[in-house]
Amino acid sequence: MKGDAMIAGAVMGMAIFILDAVAMLAGWEGTQRIATKNTLLLGVITLSLLYFTRRFAATTGEEGLSYGRALAFMALSSAFAGVLVGLGDVVLYRWIAPEAYAGVVEQSLRASKRMLRDNPIFAGNPDLLKESVAQARVQMLSPLVIILKNIVNLTMLGTLAGLFLAVFCKREANTYQP
Repeated sequence: MKGDAMIAGAVMGMAIFILDAVAMLAGWEGTQRIATKNTLLLGVITLSLLYFTRRFAATTGEEGLSYGRALAFMALSSAFAGVLVGLGDVVLYRWIAPEAYAGVVEQSLRASKRMLRDNPIFAGNPDLLKESVAQARVQMLSPLVIILKNIVNLTMLGTLAGLFLAVFCKREANTYQP
């Protein structure tokens, strides 16, 4: 199961990384373009999980594939995809297009700053707000945080999608005894 899940995760991870890289390098900003990217992302995840889990089910032989095992396969595939996407993002953000990622980080920090400015904790203490934003910037640029964020996000997305998709991928065991 692990080998098949790794192959599924590798293919899904590469597709997601390419989609993310194209969206970032093309400067996809604004709610309409982000919604389009997220719809494509969900489509990639759904189609990848369906295809590879059904392919795995066909190789299980007489034992079949239970709902739980199909869901576990999807979660494992998604976690491995998260590792690959995280590693790809670190390479992209550190060496290939650091200025594009810096723009994404700054945009995110500006939005966070606007939200936090209205918070009563930060309203009376602008130094605390500046310190918090500076700390968030350091964390957002950390390779470990980037990788872990992708692992957690894709594992959650894959598992949530798998709750529904596993129903269509399970296969009953062959109980026929000649």
